[in-house]
Amino acid sequence: MRKGLRGMGLLLVLCLFAAPAYAYIDPGTGSLVLQIVLGGLAGLAVGWRFLLRRAKELISRDRDA
Repeated sequence: MRKGLRGMGLLLVLCLFAAPAYAYIDPGTGSLVLQIVLGGLAGLAVGWRFLLRRAKELISRDRDA
């Protein structure tokens, strides 16, 4: 637990003291980021649905027995 908090603290410090990059993000990069975000959301939705279905199966099995 402490290791995760230490990592989050380090990330926060790095974000607070980061210098501006003056970088250009073209539309292709924005599209890639959008695909990654939407793919991650779709993966979470499928995983959540799988967990709910599995929980329902376990509950219905207990009632039948």
